Amino acid sequence: LPKKLIEICEYLFANSRRLSSVVIPNSVKAIRHWAFAECGNLKEIVLNEGLEEILSQAFYNSDIRSISIPSTVRKIENDAFPYNRNLSEVNFMEGLEEIHYSAFNDCDALTEVVLPATLTKCIHPFSDCDSLTTIISNAIVPAYTENNCPVTGTDLSKVVLKVPVWSIDEYKFAPGW
Repeated sequence: LPKKLIEICEYLFANSRRLSSVVIPNSVKAIRHWAFAECGNLKEIVLNEGLEEILSQAFYNSDIRSISIPSTVRKIENDAFPYNRNLSEVNFMEGLEEIHYSAFNDCDALTEVVLPATLTKCIHPFSDCDSLTTIISNAIVPAYTENNCPVTGTDLSKVVLKVPVWSIDEYKFAPGW
């Protein structure tokens, strides 16, 4: 991709069967709706510092295996990475503030997520992630959840929430946690 690219436009690479890996230049500020949707062979994506937001359905039903969200990303919109069933690792860097509805819906290989201390809004982003067993939240103050658990559609008795020891009471009484 060109090094002076500012955004990845809607549907730009949607349904591409030839795309297997992509490096997003640090000049890119936004990945728009459906930009890499239905890219069934897209296994590797490198997001660089400079990216600020990932919009809905940006990576819908691709085949990404792991992803690191740079510290400059502030917001991951609804359904940004759904149906990436082989996604087993997501690294959220400090700086991320919001993860919205079903952002990682049906990411069945995901077993653990570590949420950054900077997260202020977490509205059930991990819907139907059947293998998810551990959520580690580094935030001292629990993120706003709209009274919804960050994990939905999964057997919650199998999910362990780990929080800073001095924040246990905050999480006990925070809606959704």
